Amino acid sequence: LGKEESQDNTSSSSLHLLTTKMVTNVANVLMKTHEQCIQNLSSSSSSSKRIYIKPTTTTTLAHEIRIFASSFASVLENQKELWKSFVVHTIQTLSLSISSSPQTIHGRASTVFLSSLSATKGGGGGGGGERTLRHVLNHTLPSLLAFLEEYSGGEEQKVTAVCLALGTFFASVSAFCECKRVEMG
Repeated sequence: LGKEESQDNTSSSSLHLLTTKMVTNVANVLMKTHEQCIQNLSSSSSSSKRIYIKPTTTTTLAHEIRIFASSFASVLENQKELWKSFVVHTIQTLSLSISSSPQTIHGRASTVFLSSLSATKGGGGGGGGERTLRHVLNHTLPSLLAFLEEYSGGEEQKVTAVCLALGTFFASVSAFCECKRVEMG
């Protein structure tokens, strides 16, 4: 067995040690830490009284959280209950803020986290998997498109954020498809 193949077998065989509660707790910690990183980046540019954290460190941490979440979702794709505890819980939690307030820091962080969950994986693989991608899109696109359909003026920041969120999710689909194309040769 190659090193990569051996690691995959170890990961799969160790999944039986995880409980749904543990996986949900991991999801909650990742979501909260990611949002705090985004919040720190946002406030560091506008606050004169702040604790200084090097932006590259915060950016790297947020990026690594997204890569880990995507990889973890991919590993859980064939573990129905664990996948639900991680992916479905994350989507349900974050999609609410995307549909109600995409222009806020929480809404923007949620958009980035969910699009990354479905589209990227460290090393350029296919992300959280097709099942994850479909679930993310099914729970985010309808409310975003409905907002645009019902839009009658005002709330320019929200409209801009909705359009950016839609673009981000469409880019996720493109990245996912590109990764799958490369995998297939």
